[in-house]
Amino acid sequence: MNYAQYIDHSLLHPTATSKDITRLCNEAVQFEVAAVCIQPVFVSLAHSLLKNTEISVATVVGFPLGACTQEIKYEETKQCIQLGANEIDAVVCISKVIEEDWEYVTTEINELSTICKQYNICLKIIFETTYLNENQIIKLCEICTKASVNFVKTSTGFDFVKQEQGTYITIGAQLQHIQLMRKHCGSNVQIKASGGIRTTEYFLSCIQAGANRIGTSATKDILKGL
Repeated sequence: MNYAQYIDHSLLHPTATSKDITRLCNEAVQFEVAAVCIQPVFVSLAHSLLKNTEISVATVVGFPLGACTQEIKYEETKQCIQLGANEIDAVVCISKVIEEDWEYVTTEINELSTICKQYNICLKIIFETTYLNENQIIKLCEICTKASVNFVKTSTGFDFVKQEQGTYITIGAQLQHIQLMRKHCGSNVQIKASGGIRTTEYFLSCIQAGANRIGTSATKDILKGL
């Protein structure tokens, strides 16, 4: 099994520079991963570096909060595609999911799906499962299945949870959420796990739980352990 093809080699940190993205793309070629996942400002650079390879350029939309207006999210998607993105990882409006404003959420996901299909682009919808209950995750799976999105995705990796002492931690991809998403998505929808996947053991556990794609910045260490 070619495990590298499960990986979106990712660098979404706000301090990442063009030099870092160039290194990321060179590593992606070396490791023969499925895609790189980067911020929109670097899409043109990644596209130019990877245009003669089979590695996709994935970028993020509405990242990381999903809280911009629908119109901004749609335009960001179109612009990223025009700049050379092959895959769009769009954050659902988390607040509207928590409010269970399903009309708003459905409209947004349907429109994103329509835009991506128009350009033959892979769409991944990021749930940010840390903040959601099981019923909300299940409902999102049903909406995404009906909209025929390509992937549902667990996390942004920026799902900060405040602790009693005032510090913050991130939770990321949890096996029970991957299993829940796999159970309630149609067979036409794949699962991407991301956030905190840094070891070979957990990488393999995510795949066993149902993930078809893994977003990680620890690609080298994960593949070294296989």
